[in-house]
Amino acid sequence: MKNVICFLALSNASFAFANTTQAPEAIKPKYLLCESSKEYITAFRYLEAQKSYSLKKEEVMKVADVVSKGCNGAAKRFIEINELLVKAGLETSDSLKIAIKFADRSDQTTDTFSTLFKESFLKDYLDLELKDSIDISMKLALETDSDSTMIKNDFQKIVKFCLDQKGLDLSGPKCSDLASKVALSGTRFKSEMASAFLDHFNFLTDKSGADLATYKAVELSVKLIDGGPMSVTNFKDAYKFAISKSGLDLGKKEAINYAEIMAERSKLESRTK
Repeated sequence: MKNVICFLALSNASFAFANTTQAPEAIKPKYLLCESSKEYITAFRYLEAQKSYSLKKEEVMKVADVVSKGCNGAAKRFIEINELLVKAGLETSDSLKIAIKFADRSDQTTDTFSTLFKESFLKDYLDLELKDSIDISMKLALETDSDSTMIKNDFQKIVKFCLDQKGLDLSGPKCSDLASKVALSGTRFKSEMASAFLDHFNFLTDKSGADLATYKAVELSVKLIDGGPMSVTNFKDAYKFAISKSGLDLGKKEAINYAEIMAERSKLESRTK
């Protein structure tokens, strides 16, 4: 009987140990497998068919060669961005230079650029000048190391906010600047920050909150998100405590100042000791 119990105990211990060990992470392959010839041919045929571009064969070959180095989907990404920019009115020589940058980028990055450009350029959105739309979209899609989808989501939410807030008088350039600031703030925290901005704005303009004028609320919301995602909770809690008769019993201006300080302390660099 003791032998049986001992065996069962050992079996249970082994089972428990097996369940507490974590499965090893999947090892990423060192190389991607690429259909380089397909990408070259697709790009070559596409450019060859664009008679209005007046490209020499050597020029077509040169572009197709670069595209082929971008691995699978490179030609599709290149063509998509080029078509987008040409339809917007950009000179083909300039559109090709920009489009070729997306050959070796991800589909997500390409989609982010495309979305940001459309919402910056189209009249139904921010209606910016062509060059400004390109510059903003390039900066946010290509010049940051963060998740491009996260940046796209933040930018879109703020553009929608601008369009919905008619009384704010946020022009296209002003809204673009606001959307860019919010999107870039998220890159430091690896987190989308548009929701935090909107939460701050709603509390700051709410009659039961800080009850600020909308333009002041926008300015302060941009400042507050510098504290990261936790700044929303910290600002609200601090303000309510500061304004409360059973708390600090401060005036509105002093309560906001106190809450700002608490919101700034929502982030702290990781300690090494």
